[in-house]
Amino acid sequence: MESQGPNITHRAGERPVPGQAQMQRDGLVNQPSDTQNQGQENNFLQQTGDSVKNMAQGATTIAQGAVQGVSNVAQGTALGAANIAQGAADAVKNTLGKNSPDNLSAY
Repeated sequence: MESQGPNITHRAGERPVPGQAQMQRDGLVNQPSDTQNQGQENNFLQQTGDSVKNMAQGATTIAQGAVQGVSNVAQGTALGAANIAQGAADAVKNTLGKNSPDNLSAY
C-alpha cells in the first residue's frame, strides 16, 4: 500500500531527508499548544460549573417558594377552619337563643 504524502520519519543509521526538520518544526508550530487547549478546557469547565451552580440556586429558590406556598395554604386552611367553627358555634347559640339580651343575664 502506498503512503499518502511524504515520509518524514528518520530511522537510526539513515540519513535524514532534506527539509525533514523544517517540516516537523512547521507541523509543531501550526498545532495549538497544550497550554491553549488547557485554557479552553478550563474555560469550558468553569462555564459548566457556573451553569450547574445557577441551576442549583434556581432549584433552591423554587423549593423555598413551594415551602412558603404550602405554609400559606396550611395557615389559610387553619384560619378557614377556625372561622367555620366559630360560625357554627354562633349559629348554635343563635338557634338556642343564648345570645338574646333576655338570656344573657341568666348565665
